[in-house]
Amino acid sequence: AELRLRCPERKIELKNVHFTQYPGQAREITLSILNEEARRNSGMERLLIGAGGDGTSNEICTGLIEADDYLVENLHLLRFPLGTGNDVADAKTFDEAYELILSPHLVSAIGCIEISGPQIGTRYSFNIASMGIDAYIADLTNKFKRIIPGDAYLALVDAGVLSI
Repeated sequence: AELRLRCPERKIELKNVHFTQYPGQAREITLSILNEEARRNSGMERLLIGAGGDGTSNEICTGLIEADDYLVENLHLLRFPLGTGNDVADAKTFDEAYELILSPHLVSAIGCIEISGPQIGTRYSFNIASMGIDAYIADLTNKFKRIIPGDAYLALVDAGVLSI
């Protein structure tokens, strides 16, 4: 509703909100949305808003990379920071998001790194691809945040890194 008030001259149709239930589902949802929207609104300008951390953003971007080119024509992605890692967020507040949505000159492409290996298949990175100590820290963070509430797990991750 706020977006409609800020730009009454544009026809804005708000669609569904989807919540993920398991790892990899943001990619599946992205592909499903693209296929459904391509059938209904071919040629229309579309905005996909992703809200989550770096993992959710990665899954959404992976879905966009894997989709047929015609499915992503006239599509823009806006990423909100709602996760543990928020390195790739495009906007940190709703005001910043509105500015991005309403200002086409602020649209920019994001880079992509393709990583392939016999045990992992093909994966994509849109921020950073790490191994070694970085991967160890990320693994510790994910383990501790499942069992310790809030940001308290960060102290244990720091201690785990110092004990290497």
